[in-house]
Amino acid sequence: MREIEIKVDATYGVKVKVGDKVSKGQEAGKNPFANEVVTCPVSGVVREIRFEPENHEFVIVLTN
Repeated sequence: MREIEIKVDATYGVKVKVGDKVSKGQEAGKNPFANEVVTCPVSGVVREIRFEPENHEFVIVLTN
C-alpha cells in the first residue's frame, strides 16, 4: 500500500476522520498557504491525522 500525505490549515480543521473511506476529489480541508479547498488526490482510507504545531497544519495520511 502506498501512503500519501495531505496538509491542511489547522484553522479550518479537517473534513475527514481516521478510518474514513475517501474518494478522489473529496474535500479534506483548506490549503495552509491559500484559502483554497484541498481535495484527496486518490481514493483510499484515512490512516492517520496528526497536528504539526510549528506549521499550524494537520497532516492527513491516506493509504490506497
